[in-house]
Amino acid sequence: MTRSRHNGWPSTVVDVAPWPIDWDDVDAFLVLAGYMLATTDRLGVELRWGGSWGPGEQRFNVHRTRFHDFGHVELEEAVDKSPTSSV
Repeated sequence: MTRSRHNGWPSTVVDVAPWPIDWDDVDAFLVLAGYMLATTDRLGVELRWGGSWGPGEQRFNVHRTRFHDFGHVELEEAVDKSPTSSV
């Protein structure tokens, strides 16, 4: 069984999609990510967005990696505080 932050309690990771769902509509995912990142910036919450994975991640630099998970978002603070031990 793999461990996933999606399944933790409380969960610090979610997968979201714009409505209507079209997994190939990258522009719709970029707009959704923009709303989420702008809103959390105003609230002082940091998100890690799956559209910008990779070394030296930048929030909207979708060209830094070949793998994109546009619907994936993580609470950055919670990720930083996660225990590193494996139980």
